[in-house]
Amino acid sequence: SKASAQPSDEASSKLREQLAFIKAKEHVTVKEAALLLSCSESHIRKLVMLARKGKTRRPIPYVDMEGVTIFPRESLLSWASPTSHIQPVKYEAA
Repeated sequence: SKASAQPSDEASSKLREQLAFIKAKEHVTVKEAALLLSCSESHIRKLVMLARKGKTRRPIPYVDMEGVTIFPRESLLSWASPTSHIQPVKYEAA
C-alpha cells in the first residue's frame, strides 16, 4: 500500500500537525506534554509524582484539576529548556 511506502513522511507530517495543535493550547495533557518533551507518558507521570512528593529540586510545573493533571504549556517549556540548568555550549567560528 501507499501508506507503507512513505511511513516517515506521513508520520512526521502527522506529528507536525499534533505539535502545532499543542502549541496553540494554553494547557496540555500528560500525553501532549510527553510529545512536546519527546519522552514517554510514564516518565511525565513519574516527574509529577516526584513533584507532588517534593522529592526533586526542579519540580515539573503542573496543575491538578480535580484529579486530572494538566500542564501550563509555557511554564513546561521554560522548565524543560536547557538554558535554565545547563550552560549552553559555545562554538567558536572556525
